[in-house]
Amino acid sequence: MRSILQMSRPLFPYPNWHSSLRQKHWQRHTIKNLFFRSWVLKFRKFSADETLCGLREGFGVCAKFTFFASPERASKESVGNDYKALGGNPVIQQLLDSSPEPIMVLNQHRQIVFVNDKLTTMLGTTPEVLLGRRPGEAFNCIHASQNESGCGTSEFCKECGAAQAICASQDTNLPTSRECRLTCIAPQGEISRDLRVWATPLACQGQFTVFAVRDTSDEKRRMVLERLFFHDVLKDRK
Repeated sequence: MRSILQMSRPLFPYPNWHSSLRQKHWQRHTIKNLFFRSWVLKFRKFSADETLCGLREGFGVCAKFTFFASPERASKESVGNDYKALGGNPVIQQLLDSSPEPIMVLNQHRQIVFVNDKLTTMLGTTPEVLLGRRPGEAFNCIHASQNESGCGTSEFCKECGAAQAICASQDTNLPTSRECRLTCIAPQGEISRDLRVWATPLACQGQFTVFAVRDTSDEKRRMVLERLFFHDVLKDRK
């Protein structure tokens, strides 16, 4: 199996690349080709981990890498300012707490900047712990830590209904709803959550996304049991 360096042109295409100007050109050249080669490698017999590891070793400039959503994050200071801005409006807190569903408010980088009391009860934590995290990180999704850029950036996140709903709502500025199943890490082991999620744009002292969650695990199990029951009834009548 040929390594990525053997497949590519020389790693340092410019002589005397240590000069500041040429170093900028080299970084731009490397990052530009990084995504092209990641697309090419999809057609080779490499796993996602081998591809990502090889790209990082080959170029050494890929601090943030994503298979789906943007990997950038806001600073802790920015998240704290958003929390103070939204928390300083008592109407927003009352509206979110009056909802029967767990709700989190996300910034443009999909980070939590505000939550209601139903979400903290569901997750058994406090708002301060959740600030700055992304939805998958708040729920301890097993795929949220597979890429160093976090929730929404792994190869599996492309199929996640939660990530799709958030990105679609931010791109179109329209409410979006999806279904998703999260495999989460819990004290008793891995558990699966069947969720119905809604992402709605919110323009209030900035641009945010209201992300509401409904646990439909019991509903899904009931549908399966009903299907099995009626199947057995029809089978007995035949």
